This record gives sequence, C-alpha cells and structure tokens, in this order.
Amino acid sequence: WQRTIKEQRKEILYDLKETPSLKPLLNDVEWRDMIWGKAVGIAAHETGLDVFPEVCSWTTEQILDPEFLPD
Repeated sequence: WQRTIKEQRKEILYDLKETPSLKPLLNDVEWRDMIWGKAVGIAAHETGLDVFPEVCSWTTEQILDPEFLPD
C-alpha cells in the first residue's frame, strides 16, 4: 500500500504541474469531502473492509508530502 500511495502522489503532483488551475481545488472543503467520499467507497469495495474514516483527517500538505504515511 505504501508503493500505491507514493505512485498516486507522483501522479497528483504531475497533474498539478501540468494543470495548475487544479491547485485551488485542494483547499476547497466541499470538493475534498466529495473526493474523500468517493475514495472511501472505492477503497472499501476493493479491500472488502469497512474501516475507513468518514472524514479526511490529513492536510493537503501531508497528503502531498512524499515522506508522510498515514498511521
């Protein structure tokens, strides 16, 4: 799972570099809540687990930080 996180971060950073207009969305609370809800649904379906938090507890900086890994 750590490799997946690192790969996804690379993709996000690339997308932000190629499309800078996406950057403001990262701090849009409604957009982040919507994306988080979708991500939790996908993760629950793929893993068969129902243990994901309803609300994202990480900051944008943490999410994009290559050294940060969630507990």
